[in-house]
Amino acid sequence: MGICTGQLNSALFYMHVIMEDHVHDEPKFFLCIPSNVTIGQFAAVVNKFLREHPESRNEDFNGIMTVAAAEAWPCL
Repeated sequence: MGICTGQLNSALFYMHVIMEDHVHDEPKFFLCIPSNVTIGQFAAVVNKFLREHPESRNEDFNGIMTVAAAEAWPCL
């Protein structure tokens, strides 16, 4: 569980960094995670995605986290 939490924490951190670096360059960035999202909320989004897309369970977890976040928090 600690490894999963660590991976979620790192992914959430880097997604925020990427968004900050590109938000002005690319108006159609594919995900806009609110700055106040917690690790627990992010984990819930990933869990929901995996429940709804069981065919994705064998895919790379980094990709799963990214797609789950993009579905939950798309840029409008």
